[in-house]
Amino acid sequence: MNKLVILSTLGITAVIFLAAIILTSQNSSSKPMTTNNTPIPIPTGISIGKPPETTFDSSKEYLATLETSEGQITIKLNAKITPITANNFITALLTVL
Repeated sequence: MNKLVILSTLGITAVIFLAAIILTSQNSSSKPMTTNNTPIPIPTGISIGKPPETTFDSSKEYLATLETSEGQITIKLNAKITPITANNFITALLTVL
């Protein structure tokens, strides 16, 4: 490989690595924060118990759309590969609706 290509690749990798370190250190708060930088209380002493009953058909495709101030985020729930995660998400969603 050409020395210039190798040096360019190493330089770009170093810049990306340093940018990631800088961005991570700027957001290194140990507590989750709200938009006005106040800590979000984290509940303690919650007993989860047994998993919820399955509330979906694993042969169907499920999509969840989140509305944010920056636009929509669509999440595809893969019920065939991750049935427990999909069921937890759907159960939690149905609980708050």
